[in-house]
Amino acid sequence: MEVCLASIMDHDYLLELRDGQVFIDGELQPIKYVTNEELEAFDQAIKAIPVSDDPGYHALLCAKQTQFLVSLLGRAVGEECVDMLTHLLDHLHSHILHYLDDDCDCENHHA
Repeated sequence: MEVCLASIMDHDYLLELRDGQVFIDGELQPIKYVTNEELEAFDQAIKAIPVSDDPGYHALLCAKQTQFLVSLLGRAVGEECVDMLTHLLDHLHSHILHYLDDDCDCENHHA
């Protein structure tokens, strides 16, 4: 099974599970204990979001992807893999913050 972890600058970062091993963009990654059931649940969660042109759709999609990436990060081994996952998280987080900043004046809500 293959799922899209993130879309950044028109590039889809695809995760595939082959014989229990994780591949991202065709490269083997040292991420432990990932199951087909987990990928199916993530895929279903993404598909359950009604597709829309509304900016909130993209923010919610990024939030779901962020949640899944964080779960992978906790099982990742090796500096290169952790750096790559962190890079993806940074981009997704930036999209979410951009949406929230456009949607409200968040600084005033913290007072």
